[in-house]
Amino acid sequence: MVKKYDIVVVNFDPARGAEKRGVRPALILQNNKVNQSKIETVIVVPLTNTPKDVPSAVWIIASKENGLKSDSRLEISQLRMIDRRRISKTLGTLEPKYYKDISEKVTNFLDLNDEYL
Repeated sequence: MVKKYDIVVVNFDPARGAEKRGVRPALILQNNKVNQSKIETVIVVPLTNTPKDVPSAVWIIASKENGLKSDSRLEISQLRMIDRRRISKTLGTLEPKYYKDISEKVTNFLDLNDEYL
């Protein structure tokens, strides 16, 4: 079972247009109550190691705990719902020091506070 803030390997192919593609790490963003349910989909955010200054991105420093091999950019603008069968393995777990920044970026990107109606 995957857990929120796990970093997993996902096969994003087939992809279309500007969607992230290929086999790459992604962060599980879905809450654990849903993760433990029989729902066969999960919300993830892909990671990339391409340096780019994007307002909705969060830089994650590679560590033993998170299992990343290189520093990576969490691409909030690429948030996706995927079938769990796209996940091949878990690399590690994201450190709590990133949680607040991710929460703020997701809230702003999805306009959960209705600031940009």
